[in-house]
Amino acid sequence: MADLAAIGLASAIIQFVDFGTKVLHRFYEFQKRAGEVPAVFHNLQLRLPLYLDSIKRIKAQVDDGEVHEDTQQALRPIVQNCFEQIEQLNDVLTKVSPAIGDSSWRRGTKALLSIGQESHIKEIEEALANNIPLLTLNQVARSATESKKVSAAVFMVPFERDSRFVGRRTVLDEVELKFRNQRRVALAGLGGVGKSQLAIEYCYMYRERNPKASVFWLHGSADRFLQAYREIARKMDIPLVNGDVLDLVTEWFNDAGSRQWLLIIDNADDASTFFESRSASTQGRRDLKPLARYLPHSNNGSILITTRDSRVGERLCNREKSIPVLPMKEAEAEALLRSKISEDAWAEGDARELIKELAYLPLAITQAAAFISENNETMPGYLRVLRLGDSDLQDLLSEDLEDPRRDPETENSVMRTWKISFDQILKAKPRAAEVLSLMAVLERTGVPEVLLRKTGESVTSFKTALGTLQAFSLITGDKEKASTFRMHRLVQLTTQKWLELRSELSDLKTEGLRVLSEHYPDPSPETQLTCEAFAPHAELVLSYPHSSDAAALYRANLLGRKCIFEWNMGRDAAAYVQAGEAFEIHSRLCSEDDPALLNDYNSMGVWLRSQGDVAQARGVLEKAAAGREMVLGITHKHTLESIQNLACVLADSDEFEAAETVLRRALEPLEKLCGSDARSTLFLNTTMAEIMLAKGDVDAAEMILRGAAQVFEKTYGSEDPDTLDSLMILALVLEQETKLEEAASLLQTVVTAQEKQLGPNNMRTVTCIILLAEELSKMSDNTASETLLRQALARAPRPLGQETPGSIRLLHQLGLVLQRQSKHQEAEYVYKRAVAAEAKMFGKAHINTLRSMTNLASSIEHQGPARYTEAERVYREALAELEKSPGGFINEKMLCRTSLRDLLKLQNRQEEAVSLMEWFDEEQVRKSSEEAERGSLRQVIFMTRRMPDTVPLHLRKLETQ
Repeated sequence: MADLAAIGLASAIIQFVDFGTKVLHRFYEFQKRAGEVPAVFHNLQLRLPLYLDSIKRIKAQVDDGEVHEDTQQALRPIVQNCFEQIEQLNDVLTKVSPAIGDSSWRRGTKALLSIGQESHIKEIEEALANNIPLLTLNQVARSATESKKVSAAVFMVPFERDSRFVGRRTVLDEVELKFRNQRRVALAGLGGVGKSQLAIEYCYMYRERNPKASVFWLHGSADRFLQAYREIARKMDIPLVNGDVLDLVTEWFNDAGSRQWLLIIDNADDASTFFESRSASTQGRRDLKPLARYLPHSNNGSILITTRDSRVGERLCNREKSIPVLPMKEAEAEALLRSKISEDAWAEGDARELIKELAYLPLAITQAAAFISENNETMPGYLRVLRLGDSDLQDLLSEDLEDPRRDPETENSVMRTWKISFDQILKAKPRAAEVLSLMAVLERTGVPEVLLRKTGESVTSFKTALGTLQAFSLITGDKEKASTFRMHRLVQLTTQKWLELRSELSDLKTEGLRVLSEHYPDPSPETQLTCEAFAPHAELVLSYPHSSDAAALYRANLLGRKCIFEWNMGRDAAAYVQAGEAFEIHSRLCSEDDPALLNDYNSMGVWLRSQGDVAQARGVLEKAAAGREMVLGITHKHTLESIQNLACVLADSDEFEAAETVLRRALEPLEKLCGSDARSTLFLNTTMAEIMLAKGDVDAAEMILRGAAQVFEKTYGSEDPDTLDSLMILALVLEQETKLEEAASLLQTVVTAQEKQLGPNNMRTVTCIILLAEELSKMSDNTASETLLRQALARAPRPLGQETPGSIRLLHQLGLVLQRQSKHQEAEYVYKRAVAAEAKMFGKAHINTLRSMTNLASSIEHQGPARYTEAERVYREALAELEKSPGGFINEKMLCRTSLRDLLKLQNRQEEAVSLMEWFDEEQVRKSSEEAERGSLRQVIFMTRRMPDTVPLHLRKLETQ
């Protein structure tokens, strides 16, 4: 034991402080190795720095000659007693501190021993607590005489100024502007967006304008907040006597006599740190005031807060809105990168690409520059790695390269920086973490609320979860689409990596598949926009690998609905592949009478019929109808759909009596059960009218349809979708009877109602516009037809300048109308636009593309002999692709061959013309032309059907232009 009584007071204090500091470090090591420690140990650890600081102040007074010799004599034994208490504390720590090589048993033994030392630690703390006030009595006297003395200005910012600080002047100006009207301002934004760097720059700007003011920097965590207040007390000579350091420093800040000051609270991210009462773990006693109570309120000072959670910033700033800190502008981001890259490594074009890939995020740009410099990498090389794939980008975002201008206890990598936010959200708002996790496995833009909200979840719970994520700047509302959200690619990849580290990514991908399977609507004209919005999300979740049977069934259910949407949009090849996979999964995992498998039979039958394979379609639809009748009953909606489809297939084969028999077999029990005016009854009657029309009984078809239309309108209203359907089909019947004016009037009624209900750009509306344009043409009013189509095209949406299925169909019809008016140059332009769009959307070999190519060749041919060679080339390109399907597209092949034949004749190439048609006779050519003309109209009408898996007779997809 050291004897301090024999030496001077100053020397005794030096020895005491040195030894006490070593014991304090041992305390930190003890807590680090032992983890959880008894509360009395933690309490003394927190108080010991205060005791040491108080004794340091006595030495300063001794050195200044302000302590009388008699007083020094009286203080020496007190210091000696304090020293003895610290030595006892050191002995206790020696006994209970686990060593690096200790076994788990040995560690456990020492842990138990530490519990046994609690009473001894309490005695040491009490002895110190009794002695310290005696030592500081002299300081109290001194403070009483010097209370008016003001300390010199202090600049307590732990970072040097960045001499190459770039951009963000608008944010700094906004901070300055807000400080004119309020004492607290918060900067809020995503981790790594540069909030702390802005705060550092503002500190130096503030000091330049206010050289006599003090500037203080503290971290927003509980322990470091307390440490910073202790340091402020030391720097500003605030006596810590009989009071809590937080209270005393807060009082100093609020003292009207103190100088001007600026206080920075960096990374104030956790609301609980500031607004919940602190427990024994932070201060050694329970129910202490929340830290927000210790933020000063003074006209002499200002507080600048940085936070990832804008809601925390607003609460700390008395509900004043936070200043949002967004990623840099392009010019700012480029200047930042240039300031950190050597001139010989600079590449202008690559730099722009790099900052764009990194979302103009300062931390990501800084880390990229550090990686390039430290690894002697080139900018193009870094870009290549960045673009290799998501996993490579995740690795780069995880690189932890030291940045001297960031807090040493703060993570330097983008990945780890954002992980802190994710962990914090998971702890405070688990539901928000669930929403974030689900968004991470969906397409990152245009995520609808309906996909994120749980069934039965309260509005408040859901909105709070979304608000949390938006407050942390992890997601934003999509300005272009209401009730949808988006997240940046970097946020998405980081969230995926976080989920992977938690072994949750695979489960979340399955959850994404389940959600899409559950919410993807039955495709119809009314749900077209929803299906389009869900399409990118469905594509993404379908791309994930899954191994469980449950996931396979989710996949099959989603594919079964999505294939119908693809088919409705004209993407037959994709629809067939998706329907086939759904059928394979259900065949493997479901029984023959499972409704899901029967749905697949029905969809496959519809698709086969649309491709002209009537024989196979019949067999599959017979299975669907019989199975659904057995499982669901003959009057069930799905059974009726299959019966309707089967009747149409029978009529396709000219088995009209069999088709009528199938329908009547369903109609009799349906009328008994539901009545003659029930929607399902009327729908089957409409199909019966279509069969009558197909077999040539136009009068019977008109009578049935007029009756159905009247009942639909009376029962369900004039704008009901089924009422409009019946009017549309009636218009087609009237056309067959050459009652063109009445047909056009009915179609105009339908178009007006559908524009009101579905919007002018809905595929159903577009199709009826095409029908009306066709009627106008048949009435020899091609000018009105052209005007109608051009107006519809002008309204049709073209996202990012791309055509849509609806605009392509309008282009087809406009091309026909222009050719009828001999406007062949304009028609050529329209068809080229259609071909380019279809080749991109469906593929160059798709039947729709080939039909448009045939029309394009025709428009070129009709411009005269100078264009014959070009027209022949286009005809032959289309025919070569058509011939690759030996048994299909007979009408299309016939039309293309006859058109090419006629062109060859015009050039007096008779032998080539004859050889081209040697497999066809004139009767075949005549029938094919008639069927092609009917088929063109059928495909147009096909898009209007409301029932997604129902294809009436007159809607056979056999279009040729």
